[in-house]
Amino acid sequence: MNYGELKAAVAGWINRTDLTADIATIIEMAEATIRTDVRVSAMESIVTGALVDGSVALPARYLEARTLLVGGKVHEFVTSDQYQAELEVSSTLRHYTVFAGSLYVINGGTSSYSLLCYRWFEPFASDTDTNWLLTNYPNVYLYQALKQAAVYVKDANAAAGYELLYQQAKSGVNGVDKAGRQSGSMVIRPRVVA
Repeated sequence: MNYGELKAAVAGWINRTDLTADIATIIEMAEATIRTDVRVSAMESIVTGALVDGSVALPARYLEARTLLVGGKVHEFVTSDQYQAELEVSSTLRHYTVFAGSLYVINGGTSSYSLLCYRWFEPFASDTDTNWLLTNYPNVYLYQALKQAAVYVKDANAAAGYELLYQQAKSGVNGVDKAGRQSGSMVIRPRVVA
């Protein structure tokens, strides 16, 4: 499915001609919700570079960090309050925080970094645009868009029904991805001789 097909599907399901001009906005609102709910490996990205005075601007479409290496060493996330307190006592711990659109590393200086993070898919610009989620799990987009349309027209029953379908679809995609990450795990068991 692509963006144009998604718009057509939403229009067909809601079966209302008075919302045609609003469908792009409805899908945009759906994307905002999906962005907070879905975390799959197709959204992972590795961003590298060098810090400037121990910080770097977050990459475009940044959602969440998974792992940060600075100078080849793993750093752990702390809250901005903890980070500030550690700065006050000249901490040597390998910590970082995210604040005001930037990532800050204690004693980071100008070290090289490698950030494994989740980034949202490119926004749709033309009808032929698609992404991994829309291609593989169009129901996630469709059900959330239909929920947003129901909210827009103040149909609480329809909104609740589509929310349930969306939650099932979202849980499904997150669960399949999580299982896929663990499918390569191998457990070696000792051979038992009877």
